[in-house]
Amino acid sequence: MPSEAAGRESRTRALSRAIARCDARPRSLSRAIARCDARPGPLPDTDSRRRCAARRPDFARALSRPGALSDAGYLLTPMGSDDRWYADFFDERYLAFYPQLLELEVSTADACFVAEALGLDDGAAVLDLGCGTGRHAIALAEMGMRVTGVDLSAVLLERAKGVAHRNRVEVEWQKRDMRDLDGLGPFSACASLFTAFGFFGDDEDQKVLDAIAGVLAPGGKLLIDLTNHLLVLATMAKGHAEHWYENKAAVVCERNDYDAASGMLITHRVCHFKDKAGSLELPPSRVRAYSPHEMRRMLTRAGFAVDRVYGELANTPFHWATSPNQVFLARKS
Repeated sequence: MPSEAAGRESRTRALSRAIARCDARPRSLSRAIARCDARPGPLPDTDSRRRCAARRPDFARALSRPGALSDAGYLLTPMGSDDRWYADFFDERYLAFYPQLLELEVSTADACFVAEALGLDDGAAVLDLGCGTGRHAIALAEMGMRVTGVDLSAVLLERAKGVAHRNRVEVEWQKRDMRDLDGLGPFSACASLFTAFGFFGDDEDQKVLDAIAGVLAPGGKLLIDLTNHLLVLATMAKGHAEHWYENKAAVVCERNDYDAASGMLITHRVCHFKDKAGSLELPPSRVRAYSPHEMRRMLTRAGFAVDRVYGELANTPFHWATSPNQVFLARKS
């Protein structure tokens, strides 16, 4: 797994490239670079993690509840299967684990790359599918696009509406299941970012891609950003199913398990707050760990031609063993 320092260097390079490509909000992007360098790294070793658990019995108990995983990535205790885990997953608890989802400065750098990769002109109609807090939708709207943001989470959409209002940005927000896009479009392009895909199982996930194709204009483009699950699985195979890191408010533990029968990556998250007692636990997420060849096949079935695969939201090529993401640029054929 790349070190935290290498990760910060990679993020800084990506932001620097975005600045060179896009002159929108350069001061904000500079502040984002400073935050990348200042962001705390993960806890350094297993002993540190065990000491943390020993100091906080509530944290240790959380890791032993149903769905908790061993260091090797196997279930410690039985966990029930919930096909609709996503219905209540993306709420205020979720934001405690990923406060960066509220950072518009970093999102502006991502949006610059998205606009360039998709070849967006001023006024282009863009669909942000799985828009969450609206950070990319708002950044694209600030760049002159006509953006529609679709998400199933009422909580995250309310956040998005508030941020858009404060920034005096117009975005059309739609609370929908991403498999049902009837009545929307046509769009010049669609962006699906931060692994907002793979929640439903193979057949239903195919319906998402079919729905996207249905609302894109002829020749419309799709940029879909997913975790590079090959890298995740390779890391797990080396005995690193558990990942610790810090954000502004908490120390977070993520533990992964892979269900080979379904191809699902099951992630269990526990958050230990720095400034108050107690820990927060999210329900386990279940995301289909699609490989690059599986994604190509599904995109082809939906009527797309894959033009390029990036390794992150930057102009870097994909490599299965080192890239943190797999970002597909596809065109409706």
